[in-house]
Amino acid sequence: MVDLINKDNPRMWQSAIEGAKNINDIVGTFDRLFGTNTDIYVLSLVKRFNKIYNEIKGTADFMRKFDLLSRLQIEVGSKLEEVLLMSGANLTEVKFDLDQVPGPREIGKEMKTHFKKAGADIQWDMDLHTIKGKITKLRTQQNEIRKRHNLEAEKAREGIEPELQGILKKSNLIMDRFYDLEHDYSDVLSSFENDPSPRLRERREEYDAKRNGLKKEQEACRQEHANLLEACRLKLEPISTADSLAHQKIEAEINEIQSEVGDQIIEVVLQKSPISETQAMEWANAQAIPKNAQARMTKAGYKAKDVRKDMAEFYRLTGGRLPKCEVVTEGRRRACAKLEKNQISVDSHFSKKTLFHEMGHLLENDQKIQRTAQEFLTSRIKPGVRPVRLNRLDPDAMYHPSEMAFQDAFFSPYVGKYYPNGVTEVISMGVQMFSNPGLMLDLYSRDLEMFNMIYGMLLTPPGENELSESMKEVNAAIEEKMRKETFFKALNEKIKDRSIFAKHTDDYRLVAYTKPGGKRPSLWQVYMFGEQVLSIGFKSEKASLQFVYLSLLYPAKQFVHEATIRNQEAPNWYKTGDPIPEVK
Repeated sequence: MVDLINKDNPRMWQSAIEGAKNINDIVGTFDRLFGTNTDIYVLSLVKRFNKIYNEIKGTADFMRKFDLLSRLQIEVGSKLEEVLLMSGANLTEVKFDLDQVPGPREIGKEMKTHFKKAGADIQWDMDLHTIKGKITKLRTQQNEIRKRHNLEAEKAREGIEPELQGILKKSNLIMDRFYDLEHDYSDVLSSFENDPSPRLRERREEYDAKRNGLKKEQEACRQEHANLLEACRLKLEPISTADSLAHQKIEAEINEIQSEVGDQIIEVVLQKSPISETQAMEWANAQAIPKNAQARMTKAGYKAKDVRKDMAEFYRLTGGRLPKCEVVTEGRRRACAKLEKNQISVDSHFSKKTLFHEMGHLLENDQKIQRTAQEFLTSRIKPGVRPVRLNRLDPDAMYHPSEMAFQDAFFSPYVGKYYPNGVTEVISMGVQMFSNPGLMLDLYSRDLEMFNMIYGMLLTPPGENELSESMKEVNAAIEEKMRKETFFKALNEKIKDRSIFAKHTDDYRLVAYTKPGGKRPSLWQVYMFGEQVLSIGFKSEKASLQFVYLSLLYPAKQFVHEATIRNQEAPNWYKTGDPIPEVK
């Protein structure tokens, strides 16, 4: 039975509401008034809805409207109708206001246009077309040097070609004599081992003498051939040295121009970035890069400290849009990105260019950025065109037959790669070109539309709320890293005192195992004694002692302790800076 308030007596329910002491009393009053059973959770959604809806009405920024609508859909979701009824809002008005928020396709179009304009409107103290023309002229000079050198080499080769042919002919005749010799002495070669008679021994000696003579003649031919080529090389050496120096001089000039241009282009972005150099480096240092990933990158000539430096540069360039980026290795032949985990997996040839490419993929976790990329791709594809195999568009790249792409005048066929789930290679391929001044100018000269869009994206910082949410994640990651570091530092100090472990020899046993032929233990097996014997192995003595200490401290949580040590993560009970309790 429900205790109802008389609806026809406004004073009665108004008095009940005014007399309410908390949210539960208010909800109870409405339930008695309308005979309902209100969910407190739904009431909290009403509060969130009103806040977000008022923000949508109060902003003219279409990107902010889109973000707020997306947030509204995530937070309220399937209970929107129920929330609207409880909010007392005018349903027609709300529907009209929400319909004014641009949809995914519209936001993609708007942002693509916005980014392209932002990139095209920047005025530099230089004419990129003129600079590109100058670089092209220098490249042409390099090609002329290469052609001239090849022509000189060809002429020198032509001068000795008759002699080389004569040597080759002589060598072929010697080989014919080898075959004849094998034929003439076939009886010796086939039966000598079974019938070492004096007659066969004599013929075998004749065969060996003639064969050695032919080998000397053949070696003389090879040496004569090598001498001719060496004489030709020495003749060309002064020319080769001069051409190499001229080529290097031009290359240095090109690099100087590209660096100067690239620095100016990037400096414009950095000046507009809401992220400082210090903040970027703090963010990069907080990102997880396991030791096996570091080892693989180091093997490729890319040290972890350089990776973090380049990650910081990317973070600054993109305005702090990427709250998290974990670098791992899975033994893959090609690097890849996992958007759902904010994770990139390295390959054996990992470089700054690849790093920017894979981090560029993670930017598509922002729906606005992904919609922009999709719209760019759609606008460049002719109606009715279907994707074709990527290895057909770029046969030299050895792509898998399953990889498909749309064909267009992209600077690389890979830009048009097709993914069924809607992600693209547009942002990743575009951003990677900003990892190097030469690549940057290459994109400018080969696809100005794409250059302007990517450059405009870098110039456009995320909205204040978007950046604020991102910075919360960043600060949380930095704090968590500090919590982990202080925890393990404190734990390592505790295990230095071995007397603690000596007092508890009845509670555990630690056994070191060494592989046959090994000099050091490869496994430390921990046996914890309680109601049952627990056996857990670790690869280092330090890790095993860390586990023992935590197990002695909190015996009932040994599996939690194992995960703590293996994952190198601080336990939930630990607060940054707090001392670790003493084992009694």
